[in-house]
Amino acid sequence: MSSQFSLRTRRNEFGQRRGLFTGFDHWLSGAVIGLLGLGVALVYASTRQWFASNGLDPQYYLKRHIVNIIIGLLLAFGTTLIDYRLLRAYTPIVWGVGVIGLIIVLIPALGSTVNGARAWISLPGGFQIQPAELAKISIIVGIAMILAEKNDHNSYPSNTDVMKALLVAAVPMLLIVSQPDLGTTIIISASVVTMIAVSG
Repeated sequence: MSSQFSLRTRRNEFGQRRGLFTGFDHWLSGAVIGLLGLGVALVYASTRQWFASNGLDPQYYLKRHIVNIIIGLLLAFGTTLIDYRLLRAYTPIVWGVGVIGLIIVLIPALGSTVNGARAWISLPGGFQIQPAELAKISIIVGIAMILAEKNDHNSYPSNTDVMKALLVAAVPMLLIVSQPDLGTTIIISASVVTMIAVSG
């Protein structure tokens, strides 16, 4: 009897641990892993010859890319453990930090230019951060918050809600355009239009 109870308890504990991963979309996760693997292969294939011909470590960018992937995966997994209500509470702060970062990159002494766009902030250790990515996340979450807060008798966002959503996106986008970073601007614009259209 005690052995059956012990076995049942272990199964329950295993089920609780496994439940942490049950919410993941396996197809989407597989696609992400596949794209990450393809990215690793492309980075190595496109950089090893140049580094080797110049007497440098041909795996320099490969190692750096893998480190970035590991950091990204840890951050992605960490966000799944955060209560969405907490995420909503801190969205205005994240939005503000993103806007401040977008202003900082425009200062010649602080921002660095990559591929013609002053969009990066250099950090010790050879790492760089792109504030536009932080702003992108805050815009999407912020607009979702605004468009989701509807009155019970009205299933569609009001014109005021739409204007608020556009304002949330407009400020960071103007700063991103001034970098100039057309690619990120197009992605954010498409996301904003899609979210407003889907919300009704």
